[in-house]
Amino acid sequence: MPTPSRPTRTTRPLPDQVRTIHAFARPVILVDDMLHDGKRIRRLAPLFARQTNTPVDQVLVGYLTGMGRDLMEQLGYSVDAIYYLPNLRLRFVESTLYPFIGGDTVRRSEAPARRPSARRQPHPALRRPRIRRHGRQDRLGALPLLP
Repeated sequence: MPTPSRPTRTTRPLPDQVRTIHAFARPVILVDDMLHDGKRIRRLAPLFARQTNTPVDQVLVGYLTGMGRDLMEQLGYSVDAIYYLPNLRLRFVESTLYPFIGGDTVRRSEAPARRPSARRQPHPALRRPRIRRHGRQDRLGALPLLP
């Protein structure tokens, strides 16, 4: 997943996106799935406050931690959440803890020429036979068909 500051082929850079939002001349409601350490908000807050002077009316999140609530107080944003987890210290993304689940590869210190993948070729005995057509005579593999 690309970082929020790097544009991809389908997204514009964050300053351009914030200027587009500012063009509507209305207060903004930011919505996110979680607010723990505030990496996304820390990147967006200066763009809204200093560069475009766009007011952020409210921040809505799925779950909020004590650390995220403290950050919102520092920034002066009103925040509301579905779940509040005041004592959360660490957050783990389970899919990155197991090989082949979060990205189909195993991370190694040195990059091999070809990365192992969970999607392997089937055993030759399990492959479907190819049907070859040659003129009027149909053949299944190397076996001739009876008329």
